[in-house]
Amino acid sequence: MIQSTDKVITKNKNAVFYASTSESDKIVGNTVMRGSSNSTTISRKPITEIPTGILPEDADIETARSVIAGMVLEGDLTEDEITALLDVYPKWEPDVWYKQGLVRHKDQLYTINQPHTSQAHFPPDSEGVTALYSPTVPDTVIPVWVQPTGAHDAYAVDDLVQWPEGGTVWRSTIPANTTEPGTLIPWGYWVEAE
Repeated sequence: MIQSTDKVITKNKNAVFYASTSESDKIVGNTVMRGSSNSTTISRKPITEIPTGILPEDADIETARSVIAGMVLEGDLTEDEITALLDVYPKWEPDVWYKQGLVRHKDQLYTINQPHTSQAHFPPDSEGVTALYSPTVPDTVIPVWVQPTGAHDAYAVDDLVQWPEGGTVWRSTIPANTTEPGTLIPWGYWVEAE
């Protein structure tokens, strides 16, 4: 389990201290890797938990770094590659209590937005369930930008997107960002990722 302490000031920058209380988590930079060591890290970004199956159980730090550095653009993936990535996540089932996390349904990955018991007649891809599920991509994929429809699917600070498809990678600089990358450059809602 990853625990976050209050923000601390280090060299005039806010940082958050994270500690792993489980021997099955490793923290590499600002990413959690499943493994067998206790670890801590300081980060200015939130910790991203790598789903089980992305890395081998016995992966060392170098392997983890190469996987993390190997993030790919959604627009560059074939259908077979997307299917292989999605197979790592649990399949959505009706009549299951979902608290949080990610589930796959058909050929799409979804974030569970609020705790609920799933119902057969309201799968993640049906209309009117945006309060329960939001389409997403695996953590190792930079998604193609899609116009948000509300606060539930707006982009957060530091979210990365590719826009236009096959084009530039942008980083959000504001919370609840619903603007199109590159359209409001003077206000800095998006900046080109480095």
